[in-house]
Amino acid sequence: GILRNLHDGAYGKPIMLVLGGLCDVPDKLYKCGITRFPNENNHPIGAFNRGCEGDDDETNELIEAWREKFEISEGPWQEEILQMAEEGSHWPMHIHNSLCALAKEIVDNNCEMNHLNLKRVRENAAEWRELYYGARISPELKNSKYLLSTVMKKIPAYGKQSSNIDIVDIVKSIEETTSNCPGWRISYGIENAEEYAAHLIHQGCIQEQKDQFFYCPIPSLKTYILERYSPSLN
Repeated sequence: GILRNLHDGAYGKPIMLVLGGLCDVPDKLYKCGITRFPNENNHPIGAFNRGCEGDDDETNELIEAWREKFEISEGPWQEEILQMAEEGSHWPMHIHNSLCALAKEIVDNNCEMNHLNLKRVRENAAEWRELYYGARISPELKNSKYLLSTVMKKIPAYGKQSSNIDIVDIVKSIEETTSNCPGWRISYGIENAEEYAAHLIHQGCIQEQKDQFFYCPIPSLKTYILERYSPSLN
């Protein structure tokens, strides 16, 4: 009720409604009856236009703002963080983890910037990235890990290859997999293939892009899933 009143302007006050969440926000808004958002105001998960011209500029701006905020001196660490950002497809959370790992190294090194162990920064950032991915894999997905990996194997990674897979294809893939491999069931609590696909979207495993096709928005998340949950590895 509150959201609809804000949406409809019923309060008569200059209030801007800003909602954030995971990849299924537009669908959730539609189901709530909030439908009049122009497309340019619906932004996909992730802060940067990854894979597009300008990634380096946005990442550099973030790194520089962080440096100024904490009054950190310039040095080789900047190039290292930028390289890590490129390796992580400029995914904002990867950059965040890299900067947190750098901050830990600075503190552990008594703020001496000339002898930072950038290898250790990478190792800590990688560990936190693993924890971040672990949080993306819900109990429902863990309980259907073979189904998860089989479906995700067919979804192209964003920025790595083009996709021609839409939501109908994904639902069909889920149905065919569970039909051909009865033991790879949909997790308890999820009614059908459509709900399972919606759960993949909500957890950030898949996302619709501007070409209307679906991708795994974080290439290294797809790698994480396939390396841990593929049937051939268990």
